Amino acid sequence: MQKRLRHAAARDNRFRLSHGGKRRNDRRFLAVRRRFQFFAHLPRTHLDGAALQLADSTPVIGLTLRYDRLDNFWFCLLHKLAHIGRHMDDKRNEAFIDDLSLRDVEGVRRDPKEDEADAWAEQALIPEDVWQTSRVKNQPSPLAVMELAQRLSIHPAIVAGRVRHETRNFRLLSHFVGTGEVRRHFTKAQHYA
Repeated sequence: MQKRLRHAAARDNRFRLSHGGKRRNDRRFLAVRRRFQFFAHLPRTHLDGAALQLADSTPVIGLTLRYDRLDNFWFCLLHKLAHIGRHMDDKRNEAFIDDLSLRDVEGVRRDPKEDEADAWAEQALIPEDVWQTSRVKNQPSPLAVMELAQRLSIHPAIVAGRVRHETRNFRLLSHFVGTGEVRRHFTKAQHYA
């Protein structure tokens, strides 16, 4: 199971949400027996998503799309895939339900598995060696965002989201993160099923 997940994630490491990319990615995840579900954000909750297994060991990923931004979507998806691939195996009783906004809050005790899923998702989206040597890390500009995105063949939202997270400046590069872009790529049935 983990080998198939890593292979599927590696193929999808060059994420694109334009030109039908969502549907192409959805089929790849289904090919490795993934169930992919979107839910309306539950009022007064801070849930980003969940990863769990059905009784027959089929992994399920649920995303709330609480933040309708491309950067958040891809990070949450990869975070959930990390839980399935690294932390579940045949543990049918384990589920991961996340509020990813608590990632860097001081004083909040986190399960080491959450840190591992974060690191795996970050590495899958932008490899650490590439990030450390990129111009955008120290000089976040629109041009630097576009250069790294083109170099990695990823959406600029992923690069801008990483910059915003690392600098803790969520106003920086906001025109790149794809606010309002995720929901429109999914039908109402997929989103609220």
